Amino acid sequence: MSIQKLSQVMKTSFPDPIAKFVMVVLADHYNDSTGTCWPSIDTLAEVTGVSRRTVIRKLKDLEAAGYIIRRKRFNKTDIYEIFIGDNLTRDTVSPLGVTGWHTNSYGTLNKKKGGKIKISEWQLDDECRQYAKDKGLSPDSILDSIRLWDEQNGNKAAYASPSAFFKNWCKREAEKPQRGYSKPTGDNFGVAQKKMFNADEWDALSDTMKRYYKQNRPSAIPEARR
Repeated sequence: MSIQKLSQVMKTSFPDPIAKFVMVVLADHYNDSTGTCWPSIDTLAEVTGVSRRTVIRKLKDLEAAGYIIRRKRFNKTDIYEIFIGDNLTRDTVSPLGVTGWHTNSYGTLNKKKGGKIKISEWQLDDECRQYAKDKGLSPDSILDSIRLWDEQNGNKAAYASPSAFFKNWCKREAEKPQRGYSKPTGDNFGVAQKKMFNADEWDALSDTMKRYYKQNRPSAIPEARR
């Protein structure tokens, strides 16, 4: 449990009490040393007392609002990162602010992404490129990592300010300790290092991920698939 993260969530105002309860449970499972948590959907449903379907819907709303980033794992529970408090900037996701959700904001999360730009369609501008370089990062590699994450989640991420999302991603990557990730340089920035996929894991990867590993990590490809 992360006392700091739990305190940050408790101090944040959410118009939807169920969404806040889900955030509380995520914070209760948060590991400060890794900056992540990985409770199962069943655990979230059991503790909050709502259905799995409701939990899944609230997680999607929280992700769309920019409060969490969710990473899929093969045959394992999803990994969550929480963006409330010190690691959330005021312009991360509009119209949400650092102190909480405006009273009329939450209703827009369940509507179509009108007025928002999909990450898969967004292009880097000079300001974002310079922001990444100032933090010692490769802007193109950061964008590749974001798009790989987006593809793993169905290319659904859309934000009113993709540039703010990009900058917050850069800020997080520049500040977090190395925890199972490759050194943040070159084209392999931000992609989890895995010694070797088994055949089933390899077949489950998207074509984009397969191309990435063929170009940058051929040693991770099962011999039967090379």
